[in-house]
Amino acid sequence: MPNKIALKRVCRFIPHKNIKLGTYNKKLRMFEKIIEMAILIIIGLFIGVPIHWIYWRGEIKNREAALEELNTEIINKEKNSSENLLELEKYKKSLKIIDEENKNLQSQLNQSEENIPKYDEKINELNNIIDQKNNLINNLKKKNIEVEEKNQTITTTLESERKKADDLETELEKKNQELSDLTIHMKSLKDNFTIIDGIGPKVSAILESAGIHTFKQLADTETSKIREILTAENPRLNRITNPISWPTQAKLASNREWQILKSYQSKLKEREKT
Repeated sequence: MPNKIALKRVCRFIPHKNIKLGTYNKKLRMFEKIIEMAILIIIGLFIGVPIHWIYWRGEIKNREAALEELNTEIINKEKNSSENLLELEKYKKSLKIIDEENKNLQSQLNQSEENIPKYDEKINELNNIIDQKNNLINNLKKKNIEVEEKNQTITTTLESERKKADDLETELEKKNQELSDLTIHMKSLKDNFTIIDGIGPKVSAILESAGIHTFKQLADTETSKIREILTAENPRLNRITNPISWPTQAKLASNREWQILKSYQSKLKEREKT
């Protein structure tokens, strides 16, 4: 019933002599299917693009949190490395003190060589002390080696963590660039058809209501289809407009070839004058 009513409305603008009702009904059903497909495509775009944007936004936040944890871990590693260096300095000072004591004991031993029989016990005690000190020196040297190895391990780990942090920063920059590109793409989903010579705000609104929202869609639309859209809206539009050059202009605009588009439009105006 609604199709018959719409058919009657359209028929008011078209001479009845040249119309076959069955053919027009088929065209009307085809036009309705095209409108339905265009609506589904638009709904898909408006749902899919925000979901994609929200997903990558969450990924970037996760990457930022991971980067913050790595920075915190690096700070702790550097703090532990500083503490180990302080401990190493303490061991070195202790080693110097022990060396000085060893020298003093050796000096006392030299002075006591004349009284060896009397100081055998004392020499033994001193030898024991020296052995203890030597053992302590050896232990300190071992600890020193262990500290140096730990310091080397910490340094290697720190460099590795820094590299990971640099990699995460690089990846974060890439994700930010992707987000920026996605934002630009979202803004460019709807193009301004009035840039095209011959299309005004009214015709632009008619094309958009027919499901043509971007330069690429207009470039892919045949001239005959554009004429059908204009005729369905108002047959007079086909007499005052000439859509034959619109797909070509739309293709140049879709490729962002503005200078070539401007030159092409100038040639069109020159042809109209002649």
